[in-house]
Amino acid sequence: GNGKQVWADGNIYVGEFKNGLIHGRGTLTFAIGASYAGEFKDDFQHGKGTLTLEDGRIEYDGMWENDLRNGFGKHITSDGHAYEGYFKDNKKHGRGKLTAPDGTVEYDGTWEEDERVPTELKGCCIIG
Repeated sequence: GNGKQVWADGNIYVGEFKNGLIHGRGTLTFAIGASYAGEFKDDFQHGKGTLTLEDGRIEYDGMWENDLRNGFGKHITSDGHAYEGYFKDNKKHGRGKLTAPDGTVEYDGTWEEDERVPTELKGCCIIG
């Protein structure tokens, strides 16, 4: 069913519950003013969701698994850089594109553990 839970630290959840756990769709507002709106599973941010910071800026919109960014999403840094691509355990991992605040693409390729993977050119010859 639906309900509300308030913690001693000031965090507030409003949304769906299942067997006493946060489960389904809802909004978790943190005491600092940031909030997560989206899907939950067994008390964890899990599924599609959006993390909005206290200043109203969307920091991340995408897939979550056990409170971590996992799967496809878009992350916008405080300086305006945007990464759109895949995450694994909160790190850029897999195919993704990093764009500067002015729209210039800084990198479009493969990432591993938050690091860019250099492109390797595999064997080719020009015969002429």
